[in-house]
Amino acid sequence: MSAMLKIGAAECAALAAGTPMVIATSPIPGLPLAVLTARDGVLRAEGMPPGAAMSLPAGLRPLALLAPDAPAADALSAALPAGLAQGLPV
Repeated sequence: MSAMLKIGAAECAALAAGTPMVIATSPIPGLPLAVLTARDGVLRAEGMPPGAAMSLPAGLRPLALLAPDAPAADALSAALPAGLAQGLPV
């Protein structure tokens, strides 16, 4: 992931409304919250309607970043806006 990730409009609206979400390197079946994964440079969640992509607005933060190891977490963090991953559990 070299370019800055965007977020789907539906996912952004859900996150802004308080839906608990995490950003993960791959889907995690059975997790009791929304999992955002990168698809073609856009963070999407299963079950959300397709739609426009937008930059992640300042102030919206997921609960955590989920990755299988430190290099994967670092790569995911590098594709997020500056400061977004800071302080998030990994």
